[in-house]
Amino acid sequence: MSTREPPLDEEGVEPLAERIRDLPRVGDRAAGRHILIWIAGAAALAFIALLVSGALGSETFRKLTGKEIAARLTGMELTDDVHWALVFEKGGRLSSFSMAKGSEGTWRIRKDELCSDTGLGEQCQQVWVSGTNVQLRRPGLDIFEEGVLQKPKARKLP
Repeated sequence: MSTREPPLDEEGVEPLAERIRDLPRVGDRAAGRHILIWIAGAAALAFIALLVSGALGSETFRKLTGKEIAARLTGMELTDDVHWALVFEKGGRLSSFSMAKGSEGTWRIRKDELCSDTGLGEQCQQVWVSGTNVQLRRPGLDIFEEGVLQKPKARKLP
């Protein structure tokens, strides 16, 4: 059985009537538009749901004053719960634990910043909180330490 090629005009182009025969019908195009509208609506709803859940689940940190730092940290432990922990004891004593090694130092509040010294020189940082999450930030730097504030775990200094 042979397939019959449609006749071509003098320029070698298939006649218009033959070319439009294979185009989608009006009903097909309307159905396609409805499907696209449904897909766009579903995508918009999914995007809005992501925005809302992100906005509600995101944490807003606020900077603590010196009095708030002392009230919040005294007698507590700041830790990433894996690599390091800082225990802020009364009287300015600081116990520092890093990768299972412990050391002692001091801590104090100066100009609304937490200043600590574990033997490497004093470092002062701003304290930002969101619930039990704490960030220690140095002004002018985008890098900060982040941990969780909790009651101290039983640890021993060497």
